[in-house]
Amino acid sequence: MTLSWHDWQAPAYPGRLIAVGRDKHEALVIVYLITGRSPSSQARRIIEEAGALRTDVTDPQILAQGNPQLLLYECVLRHNDHLLISNGAQTMALLDAAEDQYNQRLPMDPLQILIDAHQRPFWVEDTRDGHFLDLAEYEPDPPHWTPRICAAVGPQHAAMSIVKRVGEETCKNFYSLPLQSGVFNIITTYAGEMVGPGQAIPSFAGEPLRVSFPAEEPEAITEAFYQAFAPRASTNQQDLRVSIATMRYSPKQRRIETHLWNRHPLEENE
Repeated sequence: MTLSWHDWQAPAYPGRLIAVGRDKHEALVIVYLITGRSPSSQARRIIEEAGALRTDVTDPQILAQGNPQLLLYECVLRHNDHLLISNGAQTMALLDAAEDQYNQRLPMDPLQILIDAHQRPFWVEDTRDGHFLDLAEYEPDPPHWTPRICAAVGPQHAAMSIVKRVGEETCKNFYSLPLQSGVFNIITTYAGEMVGPGQAIPSFAGEPLRVSFPAEEPEAITEAFYQAFAPRASTNQQDLRVSIATMRYSPKQRRIETHLWNRHPLEENE
């Protein structure tokens, strides 16, 4: 079922959100949203470099109160005509999997990219304490055990995945998704519930949602997501919005358009 934009109820606290779709001009459109409750999560912004998106630190001292290895990463990379998106450093694992398909001269398959990227451990050093993190597992941040969400999207097909903790086990779910013009496939790290300090935040459950585009232009799409996640008037909820990025990529023209909103924008002299 596809929800209209006006019928979709944006979750109160999604953590991070990935939306992938295709517009009426056959261009790929993705949205990456960061919300955060802690000062370290909020001490970030998204920046664009050479057609890719990554998170950047705005206050190193505040960010260091959290785990920089989990907070700073490439969130969107491009491999030929495919966009690769994730909520952590595992975006590099997606890129490796896409490159393996390309080198083997296999048809590019978004679902297989995600499966290959998660089929074996992908270790990186945690610069904070010298331990190693497996990017093919959920994040080691008890009590939340934040899921790792990913997407791969090409001209004809898309796929999404979520790796989360269920009980004491790791659950890895993969979804092959249709690309319908004017429709986003949306997945988030959390189910959207607000909980008290120290309580576990429920993870996203079920298949990715299908929601109609709120607009066509990247700037208007960014604005729509910005307004959708505004603090609700009926509550005393703080503003949890950190960064929103909308990227449109036309495979035919090899053209990328990006629009960013950041709580802490880049200064002109940076």
